[in-house]
Amino acid sequence: MASDEVGSAGADSEIDLLSPAFEPHELLRPVFPGAPDPVADRVSKGRPPNRWLLIAIGVLLAILAVDGAGIAANAALSSLYNPGRAVTDYFAAQSRGSVGGMMANATFLPGADPAFFSSSAVAAMMAVPQNRDLKDVHIISIQSIDYSTETVNVSMTWAGTSRRQAYTVRRDNSRVHELIYHSWRVDIPFATVQLALPNQPGAMAVDNINTASPDPDSIQVIQGYHEVTMIANFAYDTSTRLIDAVGYPGMASFQSTVGSIAAYHASKAVTLAFSACGSADDTCLEHTYSARPGYYWSWELPGYGHVEGTTYRYALVGDPTVGMILKVTTQPGIVTAIGSCASTITINARVYKFRGDWTAKLTWSSGDFTAELSDYCFDVRDDSGTGTV
Repeated sequence: MASDEVGSAGADSEIDLLSPAFEPHELLRPVFPGAPDPVADRVSKGRPPNRWLLIAIGVLLAILAVDGAGIAANAALSSLYNPGRAVTDYFAAQSRGSVGGMMANATFLPGADPAFFSSSAVAAMMAVPQNRDLKDVHIISIQSIDYSTETVNVSMTWAGTSRRQAYTVRRDNSRVHELIYHSWRVDIPFATVQLALPNQPGAMAVDNINTASPDPDSIQVIQGYHEVTMIANFAYDTSTRLIDAVGYPGMASFQSTVGSIAAYHASKAVTLAFSACGSADDTCLEHTYSARPGYYWSWELPGYGHVEGTTYRYALVGDPTVGMILKVTTQPGIVTAIGSCASTITINARVYKFRGDWTAKLTWSSGDFTAELSDYCFDVRDDSGTGTV
């Protein structure tokens, strides 16, 4: 009976036994080896990536990388090959004394004498210390003249002097880099050095290179400092002038003072002329003359009047060449000399004193002077004393 009650109660019951509702739960990753990852599985089942899009992005990045490298390379090459760089490179080479560097970056505009614009002339110029004394070279501005010519304005300190210069810089079509980048060359102008020379000057040289003309009025040289030399000749010693020919024409002036070697030869020639004595002369210096027995001489001596005697002797007092003045004439090999002299005439042991001047024409021949002497050493009484000793 118990079972029937149970069954009856179940049939007549108002309770509806429903199935439990679905509640989502996070999937637990299996813990056994080799089990699939549910999350990864879901992702793998999403939209596959666009392969062509990835390729396009890669190509774009490659183009940007190449373009960036090209821009950097272009900037580097442009900084190497441009008018301003040619100017700074030229002066950098000059400050180092690098002849090759100067020749590579410049065109030396030639003057009248090609010898002063060669690589040898540049090397000789670099031996002058002032040409290597270059500092603070700065480009001020660059103006375009045409597609192949620029004007570069530059400031610098050259041999301690601040300067501003404008240089024409031209594209060098003979030197092309990476097909499109040209080297540039600076036009270095010549400077004119005016010469003020004495009569019959010696040969001229610039930085130890002789001029083509033996007696030039001016010399054209590379812009810079130069040593202009007048080389020794029969009349002058070697003389050198340091000339600034950077921003304006230079001037080299040489004095007409006769050199020490010429003065020595002139003094010797005048002394020999004073002492010259022929066999028939009766006025030779340092020679005593005596009258024949029963005879005597008479003189009208300047400042002393009438004097008679049986013996006499002419003599110079001191060296007549001391203080002499030499002048080179325009006549080849001819120098004139003038000087003063003091003298005495001793008559019968009495001394009469005189003073005067002398002149001489000196002719250079075979390495020495000969003198044609005219002396007036006995023309004026010497008033420094009584006239007698």
